[in-house]
Order: sequence, then C-alpha cells, then structure tokens
Amino acid sequence: MVPSYAQIGAAAGIVLLLLRLVQGLCLGGEYGGAITYVAEHAPDEKRGYYTGWLQTSPTLGIVVSMVVIIGTRQLLERSVQRVGMADPFLLSLLMVAIAIYIRLQLQETPIFQAIKAGGRPATNPWREAFWSQNVKYV
Repeated sequence: MVPSYAQIGAAAGIVLLLLRLVQGLCLGGEYGGAITYVAEHAPDEKRGYYTGWLQTSPTLGIVVSMVVIIGTRQLLERSVQRVGMADPFLLSLLMVAIAIYIRLQLQETPIFQAIKAGGRPATNPWREAFWSQNVKYV
C-alpha cells in the first residue's frame, strides 16, 4: 500500500519506517494502558495472574499474523501474490475498528473514579511523578 522505491525513490523506505514507528508507539501505549486497566480492575489476590495473561498477547499476535500471512500466500496464485499480500493488512483494519469499539465502551477504573470523586486527580502528573516523593515508585 506504500508506494514502491520505483515510484518515489528513497522516500518509500522513509515512509515505511515512519509508519512502523507510529505502529510501535501505538502498540506500546495500548499495551501499557491495558496492563494498568487490568491491574486496577483485578482483585488484589489475582492481579499478577490477570496481568500475566497480557504478557502472552504480543506473542499470540505474532503467531496469528503469521498464520494469516501463510494462509493468504497459500490461497493466492503466484501472479497475484505480490498485490494480494496487502490483504492481511487490509483485514487488520477490521480488527482496528473492533478494537476502537471496545476501547470506547470501557469505563474508567474504580481506582481512578475514587480519586476523581475525592477531588484528587493530578493536575500535572509529570511533576507529581518525578518531582515528589513518588519518584521512588517510578
């Protein structure tokens, strides 16, 4: 889906690199957010067990993506294989839509709701994390 080197020269590699950087940053942000969300919803005695399952998600994602790619390659003929390899990536748009829907349905965690109700939300989280007694937790 990205223009090839023949079409836009070295800019093709730069565009691909930038897209992969954005993808990695998004994954990292969602991954950390997911662990925090699960940890704040889990019962105290099961917190490690529940967040431990999240550690398998990147590996599971790689395995599932490889199955999709191998399946696509097997289904496509050689003549259309080059164009058809974009199909798994287009299929991921459906997964993104589902993820966005799920994300919009999530409620704030009980811990955050209690902090917000108590009128104690952080006005400057960076300052409170790095310039206070909380730095020992960081």
